Amino acid sequence: MKNMKKSTIFKIISTSVLASCFFINFSSQAIANTNKSTQEIFTPAQVVEMQKIIKQYVIANPDILIAASKTLQNQEMAKMQKIATNIVHKNAKQLFANKQDMILGNPQGKISIVEFYDYQCHHCRDMSPIIEKIIKNNPDVKVILKAVPLFGESSKDATIAALSAYATNKNNFVKFHQYLMTVKTPIDKNEIKKSLNKAGYSSFSIKRYILKNKKILQQYINDNMKLANQLLKPTIGGVATPAFVVARSNINKNSVVKFRPGQMSYKDLQMMVDAIKK
Repeated sequence: MKNMKKSTIFKIISTSVLASCFFINFSSQAIANTNKSTQEIFTPAQVVEMQKIIKQYVIANPDILIAASKTLQNQEMAKMQKIATNIVHKNAKQLFANKQDMILGNPQGKISIVEFYDYQCHHCRDMSPIIEKIIKNNPDVKVILKAVPLFGESSKDATIAALSAYATNKNNFVKFHQYLMTVKTPIDKNEIKKSLNKAGYSSFSIKRYILKNKKILQQYINDNMKLANQLLKPTIGGVATPAFVVARSNINKNSVVKFRPGQMSYKDLQMMVDAIKK
């Protein structure tokens, strides 16, 4: 053992530690994960001795498992980010320049946050005040709402009502959107009607708009679902909400893109915005 090269021992320890992150054992499989030329250097007795050393080392230094796990997580995040960036660039027009999209914040904002969400998704609801805070503290930010009703007819009804409210009166939309994000779930049609009236809309006028534009509204929802599938299936394995894309509003093929699925803190979302501002 004294004659072994330090680099060789380190390689075996590193490989074994990474293996133990997944299998949580210190069997011969850890050593077996090294390449064939490395294995041939050692006798069976040396392999057993190394296993004991590695086991003792990991038990005495458990933080190494956390460090290895974080390294792996960062590698996976970088891979996901690269895939997402390519998809976003290919679908930039639909993501950032669809005139039917509902907008929060500054419509002329230089930075755009695209959010895929569902009005009945509890994680999306938890993100709502965070997004409001981002808008308040970043006057150059535009939030593009991409509603994807994943939770059945109630979600679809809420989405159609929101799209119709935005199309008929943008000034009252923020209030209506906030009401829908706070009413009890499942959201029924009566709650939608009450929220419309509280926000200053005529529920009768909205109903009339929906009947007149039913096909257009449904096509928009279908397009959003298709876009969500194109972005989220290759990155996280399926469509789930919320999910966020941040980029400059005048995005081009060389623009930096930040993508992150799931609920996050204000600090994390602000970091995404700041990364684009640089």
